[in-house]
Amino acid sequence: MKVLKKSSVVFAMIMVLILNIMSVSAAEVPKEAVYDLEKGGTQHFILQDEDGNITEVVIEEVNTNARIANGSYKVSYKNIGAWEAGFYVEISSNKIVNAYSPFYSVATGSILAPSLTRNSTEEAILSFIYKQVAISYSTGVVARMSGTDLIVGQKE
Repeated sequence: MKVLKKSSVVFAMIMVLILNIMSVSAAEVPKEAVYDLEKGGTQHFILQDEDGNITEVVIEEVNTNARIANGSYKVSYKNIGAWEAGFYVEISSNKIVNAYSPFYSVATGSILAPSLTRNSTEEAILSFIYKQVAISYSTGVVARMSGTDLIVGQKE
């Protein structure tokens, strides 16, 4: 009987430890990439969505004027094993003044009806329908300005 109690306690402690590790790991992986325009250069990010899917975001300067936060940036969002999509944004005085040259490719499935729009000086969205076998859903890539940060995430 004592062995059974000890085994139960040990099992419970191991489960608590595993759950704590899993919750800490999930909390450390952000859902959006925050590119610091003042730092510039090429910045890489690993993200995780609420379903646990891992994505990679790369934001890089294409050309930059002398003033901070002025220039063009390439935004690439890769949903690993499914699709990669992105576009270029032109930023002036911490505002998105243009979004252009959308691109996409698929590892599996297909992308339908891609559309790039600049909704305001704070946000640009590449929207599309991702179809894999019999399942289709609307998704895409969102880039928005917040101060001197360019924030990139997946369109929901």
